[in-house]
Amino acid sequence: MRRTLFVWARATGLRPSVSSAIVKCEMRLAPSKQALAAFANVVLPSQQTEQAVWNAATLGEAWVAMDGAIRRCTEPVARETLLRNDLVGLSRCTAEAEVEHLLGTFPSHLRDAIRSDNRFSVENVEEIYVHLGQEIEVRGFGWQYSVGAPQPADLDFILQRVGKFADDGRGNIASTLHRVSCWRGRRGEILGLTMRVGRFAPNCASSLLPLALQGNLLLLSRPGAGKTTMLRDLAASLARHHSLPRVVIVDTSNEIGGDGVTPHPFLGRARRIQVPQRSEQLRVLVEVLQNHSPEYVIIDEIGTAAEAEAAWSMSQRGIKLVATCHGENLSQLLQNRELNTLVGGVSQAFLSNEERRLRNKVKKTILERPHASPFHRVVELVKRNVGFVYRDVNQAVDLILNDQDASKQTSICGEISLLEPLPDFLMAAPASVETDATMESVQQTQDAEGYVSTPYRQHNQHHKQGYQNHNRHKNPRGHQATKQSILNELDQLL
Repeated sequence: MRRTLFVWARATGLRPSVSSAIVKCEMRLAPSKQALAAFANVVLPSQQTEQAVWNAATLGEAWVAMDGAIRRCTEPVARETLLRNDLVGLSRCTAEAEVEHLLGTFPSHLRDAIRSDNRFSVENVEEIYVHLGQEIEVRGFGWQYSVGAPQPADLDFILQRVGKFADDGRGNIASTLHRVSCWRGRRGEILGLTMRVGRFAPNCASSLLPLALQGNLLLLSRPGAGKTTMLRDLAASLARHHSLPRVVIVDTSNEIGGDGVTPHPFLGRARRIQVPQRSEQLRVLVEVLQNHSPEYVIIDEIGTAAEAEAAWSMSQRGIKLVATCHGENLSQLLQNRELNTLVGGVSQAFLSNEERRLRNKVKKTILERPHASPFHRVVELVKRNVGFVYRDVNQAVDLILNDQDASKQTSICGEISLLEPLPDFLMAAPASVETDATMESVQQTQDAEGYVSTPYRQHNQHHKQGYQNHNRHKNPRGHQATKQSILNELDQLL
């Protein structure tokens, strides 16, 4: 009966996503189990080139066929056709099914009110805000409107269809990429929800894939700018690469691979490890490093100093990282004491009188970078599909700490459009990638006055913890000065 309804709706030209009969039949099914024919009408016939995909009965079966077709396709042009047409089309079908699944958590009168506005678009809706005593707010790309306020019974109806919330207030809708965060009262009761629509957008980060293949990549932006969406595409693209690397996703809030036992089918052969609580992300990172032999680790939202240290440790073990963190720009990230380790850190260095004269400095202390950045490139997302790429993070940080605008230095930074291929100079490997293995041997320098500079983090053979500050000390004989001689010189300077 359900199959007949789908075929009838498609033949009559009606949109199955707004057909009440079909919605009632399919509301209790996970999106992957819904019939592909119900949503295939949103895809142009020219995008349906692989018949094995579009002849599948359900969305889940279509994704299995898509993954198999991509693996079997070795001819570059045919493979590109699959990625640009069939993969995009199937992703649109899945996104529409998942948005309908999200709307299915609302009572019918609220669901109809949300759909009734002409500005509502399944493809562009981004966030739905629900709170007792306030109108429901629906936001999309370039539009926003409000509908009637929910009643307590309406909120209870939604909560019964949403997964459990973790200690950080985040939950999910089963078998989808949507994230639901709760607003709590003083006594812990839930008073409202923020529902963020998650979808897989293939090829949205294709211009950044070569950077991820070359070295560690950090995506930086304010919340809601699209970091997680781009991270999904990078994870799937790395898993599809012809070298078949071992890609492990540390899924903090189940936004990368979806909420459920099995990850979202778009991830293909990428492995996903879930984080039970946000406080356990550090433990999970260590577990991935010790037990699963990853070549690439995908991390969403590095948020603590311990997680930043774990990422730094992974980078020193030959593991390539693709991660995100919150921050308006690189300068603000350096001011974040918990996370500035991700770009080399910040510490104070003492200057001698002669050094101050040579550098034309007034103060005896300056800010310097204590060690090499674990990420070879940083991408600042300014707005949708627009950002800046720092091709050499070490040089960029040094310029910022020297009160210069690194984003204006065209040799190390460039503005990009994510819809176009990157310029050649941004694709060139930075010096830090080539010399990272011998960092300790090349970073010590001695000037004509006999001063030895050790501005980076040093790791001795006994793996002692902590940082060695950028001590500059007089060493005319060319030997390492003793601790007492350094203290004596500092006493003279002060």
